[in-house]
Amino acid sequence: MKAIRHLGRLYYERRAAGMAPRAWQSRAVGVVVAARNRSGQRAENFLRTLRTQTMPVDLVDMTLVDYGSESEHAADLQKRCDAWRVRYIFLPVADHFQRNKSLALNIGLRHMPEWCHVALCTDIDMIFAPNFLEWVMRTQLAYPKAITLCQFTDLREEAIGEDTDVVAEFDRIRTMGELFDDCAVGPCLALTREWYYRVRGFDERMFGEDHCDTDLLYRAERDGMVRFWLNQHTSLLHQWHWRRFDQPRDAKEQLDKESYERFWDVNAEFSDHDPTIVRNADHDWGVLPEGGFVIDQPERRR
Repeated sequence: MKAIRHLGRLYYERRAAGMAPRAWQSRAVGVVVAARNRSGQRAENFLRTLRTQTMPVDLVDMTLVDYGSESEHAADLQKRCDAWRVRYIFLPVADHFQRNKSLALNIGLRHMPEWCHVALCTDIDMIFAPNFLEWVMRTQLAYPKAITLCQFTDLREEAIGEDTDVVAEFDRIRTMGELFDDCAVGPCLALTREWYYRVRGFDERMFGEDHCDTDLLYRAERDGMVRFWLNQHTSLLHQWHWRRFDQPRDAKEQLDKESYERFWDVNAEFSDHDPTIVRNADHDWGVLPEGGFVIDQPERRR
């Protein structure tokens, strides 16, 4: 049985690698990212590398869901979304401990156009090799039931400066970090849009930012999906930032750490002990609450 599975994987890997451009350039991919107080150069790097892909620009739909950013960050994100033709959605958050990344991602998925064949959920801290979306599409078209993942390089703080051109200098930048543990799957979760809709998205019981990604991976595998890792074919880089398991440096970081500690065990309980594949069955999932708003993508100007 193992030999059969191995041969099957080799067949699909060859199918993905040998796929003609007319095949992977024939379907659209939708990208969804949830962001909070992540603006400035970090967001610019993220958006720019996604808008300079080998995938045709008109086949890449992008949605940024801003869940509770402070006004300065929200204004900056709106401006950058307008410049790079990205759908901007603002999700109001009552207080720091009401942040719900699952809901934010689900709202983005619900606003993704029907013509998107593949949905990629990712993270605002990432930057992407030029062929990244191409390989997402190759795997999703080659494999009958693939969940596309990518182990990322965790960059050191000095890797990117204020004047760094992340597109022109990508090859240099990717040498300035270490490959991160493959348990971190949130930066690349690609499946068909239809599958996300069938299972009703991420589990909205999970507040904070943790476990919703691994929970979705486990649900996909229970549904017969097979992991396909992209890191042999392309690169995904993580821009340095303070992490919630580090020592807080100010009051805002202390709140982030408290949120991380408050919801970690609760979210893990949902993920580890709920064997269902479909979630949010008792309510309409991905609903933008009162006070939220959508600014759709402007007409193409590039």
